[in-house]
Amino acid sequence: MDTFSTASLKPSPYEKYGWLAIGGLIGLLIFFFLIGAGRFLVLIYPVCALAVGIYLYQYCPRLYIAYTFWLWFLSSLIRRIIDFQAGEYTMGGFYTTPELVSLIVLPNCIKSFPRELKSVGLPFILCLGTVIYGVLVGLANNPIRDFSMVDLALGFICPIVFGYYLYSHWQNYPELCQAIYKIFIYAVIVMGIYGLYQYVVAPDWDRFYLTFTGIQARGTPEPFGIRVWSTTSAAHQLSFPMVTGVLLSLCPPLGWTQYLALLFGAITLLAGVVRTAWLCLLLVMGLYITTLRPQQQSKLFGLLTLTFSSILIVVLSVSELNERISQRFASFQSLESDEALNLRAEAFSDLFEKIVFNPVGKGFGFYLESISNISSGDGTFLPMLLWFGLIGTMIYFVGVFMLIAKIVTVKPPSRDNFLIAIKILCVGLLPMMLTGQYFPEIPGLIVWTFLSLGIAAYKYYKVHYIVQQ
Repeated sequence: MDTFSTASLKPSPYEKYGWLAIGGLIGLLIFFFLIGAGRFLVLIYPVCALAVGIYLYQYCPRLYIAYTFWLWFLSSLIRRIIDFQAGEYTMGGFYTTPELVSLIVLPNCIKSFPRELKSVGLPFILCLGTVIYGVLVGLANNPIRDFSMVDLALGFICPIVFGYYLYSHWQNYPELCQAIYKIFIYAVIVMGIYGLYQYVVAPDWDRFYLTFTGIQARGTPEPFGIRVWSTTSAAHQLSFPMVTGVLLSLCPPLGWTQYLALLFGAITLLAGVVRTAWLCLLLVMGLYITTLRPQQQSKLFGLLTLTFSSILIVVLSVSELNERISQRFASFQSLESDEALNLRAEAFSDLFEKIVFNPVGKGFGFYLESISNISSGDGTFLPMLLWFGLIGTMIYFVGVFMLIAKIVTVKPPSRDNFLIAIKILCVGLLPMMLTGQYFPEIPGLIVWTFLSLGIAAYKYYKVHYIVQQ
């Protein structure tokens, strides 16, 4: 089967079997969790999920795309329950399963790279090549001691590869956008509901995770004490799908589903208390509103007023949430005394000459924690400079900005709300680089998804224009 054919996203007669396979996997997880045998899922879950992914990729590409996204969104939660029932931190990374399922597309993507090299394939190759360089340098400088190097490499590679797979369906751009839109709307609702449950109840597996990791920045293992990260593994990671989903919920048609996504997405972002995410949310919403006609702006302002009035009632009625959010907002007025911000600034100053002017880098396996007081998750630039060196980091960003440069020039013949959202997200999420990782795992999935969809729109409308001529 040609998985890159123009018909590959049309309904497949095999989809009913695909749903049966997904249902079987869900049933398997529920059965093992109910009998308290999560330990046995350490290997069973990724193997079975991979088998289902291979089947969907071969026979139901449209379902494969949705399945892969949901694995990314839910696997961290599944892994925490497994660890809790096992009573220990089990082997592998939190996103190993969705990474394996994303890699299914790699052989066909590699085959298609040469055909796309002269058009839009070069940026993907530059970024993928940079990551491979980081792996090779890491293997030379840092012998593999555990799974962390492999996990980090997969975290960078998989979003690029899966993003390219989405781009490869550019002929079906309208159908692809509709599918992605539905995925994010429902994902935000699910992740938002669980995020609120996590905050109010503090389930045992989330308490176990907090206690085991001992990361104070993620809150305390008690009700109303967790800094919400929902079904992901960190509040920073949760911010990416939530900001994206909230923006997409503003795109017509507006209905109850979109309103629920807006409501749960916004309140969960507030409970996650990631200030940069708040700024990004205001930025993307503001940019989107400016693209609307005055009459449409009035309707949207009405919806936003209703939503944020509801959120205000919730925040004021929960004293713990009100206090935490108020403290976080107050920190905007005294950034000079912000401990986390000052720590990052001090580390950047101390490491600037040591890392920035290193043209080669040290490769994967070397972490900022070993040479400073900050972690490799406290930003994007320093860790990339450490792993890829100045040259490699510049090459990676050249690839990314080559894609953005093409995306912002796309001019569809009629209004394309999804394309407007793509353009806004490509720019509006950039501030998240300052406070956490931007390209690996879930952040990378979101970034490369919308870069790839933007390039799909670029090629789709370019061909459409040529045909009309």
